[in-house]
Amino acid sequence: MATPNPPLSHSEREKTLPNDPAPVYVFPETFRIGTSTIRGPVVRVPQLKGHLALLKAFKDLQIQIGNLDPATARKLSHCPNDRERRWMWFIGLAVERFERWCLALTVENAGSPPEETPQVLPLDVIMVFHTYLLNPLCFWEDCSRIPELAGLGHYGGLLGRALETPEIFVTPPTGSEVRRWVKMTSTPFDYLESAAVLQTRIVDCPQCSGKVEAALMNVGGTGYLQKKFVATCPHCSFASITDESLAVRRICDDLISTSVSSLAGTLYTPAGVDHNHGQLIKEIIMRSPKLGRPNGKDSRAMSDFKWLLHMVAEVEYSLSRLRNIVMASTTKVKDRNLVERIMGAYSDDKLFSVDLRSAVLRQGSFIIKMYDLGWTKPQFFDHEEDEVALQHSIARYHAFLDLLASSPGSFFVPTLDIDLAWHTHQLTAEHYKIACMDYVGRFIDHDDSVEASKLSSAFDITCRAWKNRFKVEYTHCGCPLPGQTIGRKLSRLVKKYTVDTSHLVPPARENIIAATHPSDHNAVTANQEYASTREQWQKRNRRRAREAQDVRMGKADPLRASRGFAHFPAFLVPVPIFFVHGDAPIARRSVPAPMANPASDYTGGSSTSATGACAHGSGGSGCGDNGGGGD
Repeated sequence: MATPNPPLSHSEREKTLPNDPAPVYVFPETFRIGTSTIRGPVVRVPQLKGHLALLKAFKDLQIQIGNLDPATARKLSHCPNDRERRWMWFIGLAVERFERWCLALTVENAGSPPEETPQVLPLDVIMVFHTYLLNPLCFWEDCSRIPELAGLGHYGGLLGRALETPEIFVTPPTGSEVRRWVKMTSTPFDYLESAAVLQTRIVDCPQCSGKVEAALMNVGGTGYLQKKFVATCPHCSFASITDESLAVRRICDDLISTSVSSLAGTLYTPAGVDHNHGQLIKEIIMRSPKLGRPNGKDSRAMSDFKWLLHMVAEVEYSLSRLRNIVMASTTKVKDRNLVERIMGAYSDDKLFSVDLRSAVLRQGSFIIKMYDLGWTKPQFFDHEEDEVALQHSIARYHAFLDLLASSPGSFFVPTLDIDLAWHTHQLTAEHYKIACMDYVGRFIDHDDSVEASKLSSAFDITCRAWKNRFKVEYTHCGCPLPGQTIGRKLSRLVKKYTVDTSHLVPPARENIIAATHPSDHNAVTANQEYASTREQWQKRNRRRAREAQDVRMGKADPLRASRGFAHFPAFLVPVPIFFVHGDAPIARRSVPAPMANPASDYTGGSSTSATGACAHGSGGSGCGDNGGGGD
């Protein structure tokens, strides 16, 4: 069944609806967030336009990779024939290239001013960088605790600065930019040329630390980017080099290393960024007899290198055994999510504490929604009248931040239009972090692992909290609201609000009203079975077919039905966010959930149930026990 066309732009509407009145909307000059009144918005219309142009470039890239002609595909070693698998393979290569660039920044540019970074990066690398910034707590924690990523922290605002000149994302590179990229990463600038030559990755053997050249893809399905990855060390014949054994080695390496200040998930506390706390957690875990230096007359002479190998062998290269040790060691630490935060950040040997392959796939869901709304269409917002939709998004985003500031223990879920402004703000990196602390009073993180039932309930709370505080409806798209009635909770969650909120009422424009639908990224991993999700999609398609029949027979409102076709049901597969008091998250990253399309050949970390997006005490909107927001 065909999906209705996206909303018309201003010029197209003039041809079909010549008498359509201009929407009446007054964009505010000041915004109230918590106890602060700020002049001018924290994110502006040109930045939203630039972000939408970037999302279109990502969508076009996915279409290009999916539609590769057979001759080109044959030149790419082990390029999958299936479009979904091919896209996941391509994302895996993009993450490899991004990691090489990050490491080169440390080697060549540590301490250099941001202006010296290449102003043109390959689009596939920009896509991964974009996703990393949309996991802001992971990004800033990684850059703070891992020496190899210290250089990347200097360039966090690169994408944000480029949003007002989005043509830079598709501008052909100069000769000097190409040469510098090749020098930094040893891969061609062009992503298809790189895909033809980037076929292996060097990993450290968990047993002997020898360098092992692992194939990224092979016909047996045991390549580094594939679900059943396994390799054998040519130096010691260790035959169990897997994602799990590599992850165990990385955790143990972080424990022993004096240059890595803390384990992932331990740097932020309810009191703020606390390096001493991270170091203390390391020391507590290291007191376990299984992890400490072995006793004996030669123990003092044991090098850190041999200690590392001994530690990895003691836990038998098993994440579950290591998890049990960490859990037993931290029983007296008053942080019930500590073990999950630590263990959830280690899924392979990569430096990043977020699975970027799965995260890029999740962002694809949001891109599709913006695409279906028509917002990524070139020139869609060129006319002043059409900018009203973006102004309305910005105004609602400020109100969303105010809602977070007013109830630091709650979990709130954004709509699509708020999500666009929120994502755009996150791309400004340092500016986003400062604005959160100054106006909301804590860092607002984004996570994507909230269970569907909790997300649905949190959205119901968000709707009622919004209505209670601003006296206007939260969503206007006409969809039935999920969740149960929880009105009594709101009286103690949200303080009364007396400021005029007329700017939060949407003009009577279809593309604005449709964008107030709940934002739910697909919480995906790249190594999962998707039978239950396929059933959900099949049920949805059958329901849509019945609705289309009712419209043809005059039994249903065509406008309401078209809104349903244009976006997915709320929380089909949800996504979360987290709350941080001061500078630290109370709850944060957990394991991503399943994807909507079957493609189980590729790795992407462990997985649990389907999840959605929310903001918590540390960021955007949240779902959970400690408050926050989600997207």
